[in-house]
Amino acid sequence: MAKDLEDWHSKTVTQASGPNEKRKERILQAPRPTHMSHYRMTFNPVGKPLHVFESSRQFISAVADAMEAHDDTWFKGQILHRDISVSNIIIAENGEGILIDWDLCVKFPKRRPSEQGEFQEATAARRFPRMGTWQFMSSRLLYQTRIKDYCDDRESALWVLLWIALRYTPTSGFPGSGHRHYLPILMKVFNEVDHLTDGSIAGDRPGLHSLVETLTKTFAIRYAGAPTAEDVKDLEKFRAREDLAQFIPRAAAYRYEQQVNKIRSKGWLVNTIRDHLLQLGWPVDDKTSRQEILPMSSTPYIRPFRVYNFL
Repeated sequence: MAKDLEDWHSKTVTQASGPNEKRKERILQAPRPTHMSHYRMTFNPVGKPLHVFESSRQFISAVADAMEAHDDTWFKGQILHRDISVSNIIIAENGEGILIDWDLCVKFPKRRPSEQGEFQEATAARRFPRMGTWQFMSSRLLYQTRIKDYCDDRESALWVLLWIALRYTPTSGFPGSGHRHYLPILMKVFNEVDHLTDGSIAGDRPGLHSLVETLTKTFAIRYAGAPTAEDVKDLEKFRAREDLAQFIPRAAAYRYEQQVNKIRSKGWLVNTIRDHLLQLGWPVDDKTSRQEILPMSSTPYIRPFRVYNFL
């Protein structure tokens, strides 16, 4: 049969004349061999959302795991995630945190250890600098359009912790009235204790309060004024003379330098979170509990730029 088909095709080609016959010739030609393969992909869930946790300690530990992955990709490969948010951290079946959704990540040029400061440009062209989820972007990016750096991602982790703690852990409510957006007032709920009708206690998480307060005070240096030229000269003078070395820790420029170096050091955020998790007093059964939130204006709310200075 194959030979008959070949003879018929050859005869058709020989007798082809005119546009219709030429069209038949093209149709009857054997198709070219291809090297394409057909695949099917199936997906299974690998974890649950960050706000579905067994205890407040578990979701905070998951954030630490996610930021450890963030540290590795940044310090080993100069790859920045750029979208640290509640939706992009999940809790695996074994309780560990996983950082997902790397579609906005970008690779930065490698810099020498002696080079300090923020990166000025990414290797990928035309990347809009202010990337991320609005609710969790650093205050620096909300007010200034700059190239995002890894300290902005680290600050986003602080806002993730606050978001989950305030919306999905039981508290005695927002103390006081008015100014509910100020951090000092919001943070009081972590130490508030409310005895419920069934005898249980809501709130009472000093470890969480201590963690957020520590992170907030450290990140505040990003929004403090840089040392003046006179402050820098004083520090240089103290370092140049041994008899004045005792004044170095008191110098404003030195304190600023130490805080900035801390924020930029590898492992600082992860170690700080895990050190607080080792403290006693963490509840073991405060499962996720969505809190009611009063309706707010539809006008987009901008986080206070100097909110850190209130703690």
